[in-house]
Amino acid sequence: MYVIPGNHESESDIARLSDRFGFTNLHGKSIEVAGAHIAALGYSSPTPFNTPGEYSEQQIAEKLKPFATLEPLVLICHCPPKDTDLDGLKPGAHFGSEPVRFFCGHIHECEGRDVMIGHTRGANVGKRGYLLDLQLLDD
Repeated sequence: MYVIPGNHESESDIARLSDRFGFTNLHGKSIEVAGAHIAALGYSSPTPFNTPGEYSEQQIAEKLKPFATLEPLVLICHCPPKDTDLDGLKPGAHFGSEPVRFFCGHIHECEGRDVMIGHTRGANVGKRGYLLDLQLLDD
């Protein structure tokens, strides 16, 4: 089981959880599975709630850079891509991150939504999760 922190958890919270239950903390890391790279970044862009798991837009961009050359790449982040159907609470109110394009879950109201951003598919997996068959990535 792989885990990443949301905006309500700190890196140390996830480290303790991983140690206690034998999970693997994938925050800021990548692995290779079935010929695909899977990378993950937890936390969110700044919120009005001052939660422990927040990065600035610049920090998110910097932390995503190491994944930019990985192909094929499945990127899993807590924070959704900005100005898409995955980050809106209501019309005109978007709370995603500029550097983000991938699977996400931060905006609960957008759970289950899917979008295409150029050739990149984005999905808000929400609390239910998402089963991805890596062998179908080439299709």
